[in-house]
Amino acid sequence: RSPAVREALVAGLHALADAAEAQSIHVLFCPEETGTALGAHPDWVHRLTHQFHWTNPGVVDFEGWLAGFRARERKKVRRERRRLAELGAQVQMIRGTALTTDHWSQLHHFYRDTVARKHATPYLNPAWWEGARGRLGDLPLAFLATTTEGETLAGALAFQAGAHLYGRYWGCTEGAHQAHFELCYHHPIERCLAAGWTRFEAGAQGMHKIKRGLLPHATHSAHWIRHPGLRHAILDHLAVERRHIEAEIAGLAGHGPFHRADPPAG
Repeated sequence: RSPAVREALVAGLHALADAAEAQSIHVLFCPEETGTALGAHPDWVHRLTHQFHWTNPGVVDFEGWLAGFRARERKKVRRERRRLAELGAQVQMIRGTALTTDHWSQLHHFYRDTVARKHATPYLNPAWWEGARGRLGDLPLAFLATTTEGETLAGALAFQAGAHLYGRYWGCTEGAHQAHFELCYHHPIERCLAAGWTRFEAGAQGMHKIKRGLLPHATHSAHWIRHPGLRHAILDHLAVERRHIEAEIAGLAGHGPFHRADPPAG
């Protein structure tokens, strides 16, 4: 966006914050250019963090993807993919408008169970789940582990827009946790390759993602803090944090499963 448009948007955000008596504004997962520009604006700070993303290397299928792995890591992935069959289940992929009320209920249950296990906050409330089916159209993409009897053992909910796949909210029944890697990483990557999608952003955290071919990528956000003392304290912290994040990205990039530090070129 042009500087004039950006300034108009910033002014609008400030007006909303004043009207709501808000103490802060947060622009999350924005382009680096936006984060840098907003960070240069008075009262705003730019934050650098990272997530683990998969980037399409240009191969035609999952076997071509695995061909770029070291033999030991390739065997691990193949062993992980067999675990679903050992559960007597297979992956069923269902697009948003084809998801039934029962599917959404199962996915909501899995989500709540995972949140409870991790002692986290369920920020997707029941109203979100109740309205998702009619509101989100074909954006949702569910990967479900189902048995021949029709029982759903586990599920991962992702969202696909354009050439990108974003995810994922995961959960499972008791004893089906071994379906995690297949539903959350391997099958979505296989689907991305089949569809020609270029990027899979598999959610925050998780060093274990590196060995499945998802490498650290910088992410950006911008934050307006009303209180000047708090803003300056955050700004000082972010300067130190940035140095650690940049070093961490550089260090982790060399720990992928590939024959060399970087994934196969597209």
